[in-house]
Amino acid sequence: MLRPAARFPRLAMLPTLAALALAAIATSAASATPPADLLTEAERSDYRRTMTHAQVEELSAALAERSDLIHLTRLGTSHEGRTLPLLIVADPPVRTAAEARAARGREVVLLFGNIHAGEVCGKEALLMLARELGLAEERPELLERLIIAIVPNLNADGNERFSPDNRPGQDGPETMGQRANAQGLDLNRDWVKLDSPEARGIVRFMNEWDPVVIVDSHTTNGSRHEHVITHQGPKHPAGDAAVIEFARERFLPAIDRRFAEATPWEAFVYGNFNADKTRWTT
Repeated sequence: MLRPAARFPRLAMLPTLAALALAAIATSAASATPPADLLTEAERSDYRRTMTHAQVEELSAALAERSDLIHLTRLGTSHEGRTLPLLIVADPPVRTAAEARAARGREVVLLFGNIHAGEVCGKEALLMLARELGLAEERPELLERLIIAIVPNLNADGNERFSPDNRPGQDGPETMGQRANAQGLDLNRDWVKLDSPEARGIVRFMNEWDPVVIVDSHTTNGSRHEHVITHQGPKHPAGDAAVIEFARERFLPAIDRRFAEATPWEAFVYGNFNADKTRWTT
């Protein structure tokens, strides 16, 4: 989600920084091994298992305790009353929206994962990213221009409904949460009616912190992709034409180029091939 076209100059550096963030996650396995208590469950299990919400809370707290650059607060609570951790990663540190507004030259970016609680990659990867940034030996380049807000587990209630059958077409983990929240709602379809406390928490954050970009991480279940990372920008036909053009023609293509330069992989627009790879749709 991008701000109106008049503010595009402020976004000029974001494709580079987004590519750096992707590269940090993609190459983290090759970096120095983090302390055992700061590993995600995916890393501890060779990517066979994913974190419970209690483990998300424990790791969030451990990261905030270990790094002066990470402030741990809360987005809100889930329908069943679980706290939704919110990590603010900034250098110098930032604790409130008012402090973020006073930090001239630094924009707020919001990243959240597990909106569909069987799509677990973001939940693990965003905490890995927070760790990479918070424990870096040298000041991360991202934090020169960005304040990064991370909600690793938006659908905490759905996350706890573990079953190996929740996403039968997905390649791992062994068991995972369900798509809907505890109300039976698809949180990614609740941005207008706001029936869920989880969606209301995101909208409240948007109103208070005014992020320039929001990244909602998903995992595909069994899609035949040629690329490790796929993405999709604005799709609504009634959206701001300048915003859509910026995202499709400048922002995402620049991320693709710079991600390819920084890693052995490529990124591309989200879509699916059919079984014999004769048709691609998005």
